[in-house]
Amino acid sequence: MRARAAAIQAKRSKKRLPAEVASRVLRQRAFYMVEVAGAKIGLGRTGSYRAAAEGIIPTERHGKFLLVRKLVWDAEVKRLRQRAARSPAGARHHGRRHHLTYETPPS
Repeated sequence: MRARAAAIQAKRSKKRLPAEVASRVLRQRAFYMVEVAGAKIGLGRTGSYRAAAEGIIPTERHGKFLLVRKLVWDAEVKRLRQRAARSPAGARHHGRRHHLTYETPPS
């Protein structure tokens, strides 16, 4: 009986992460902040949020956070880089925006 009580007490005494900290850790594993996602394609903070507003960076709102799924964004960045490497003449900057848009080169 005493061993069981000790096991129960040990189980209860294990320190758990507060919910706020646990959710932050999970967020960091599965999502990028918009600024980090934009930095992967050479954008600053303002440019990243502009690209997110225009739908170039796919975002999700989780409470007060605007986040980008890592798996989705990493695949998109890889695709964009491969496409730019195949056709560097097709990658053009438009105006003051710093993100790349891809057009078909003129024939």
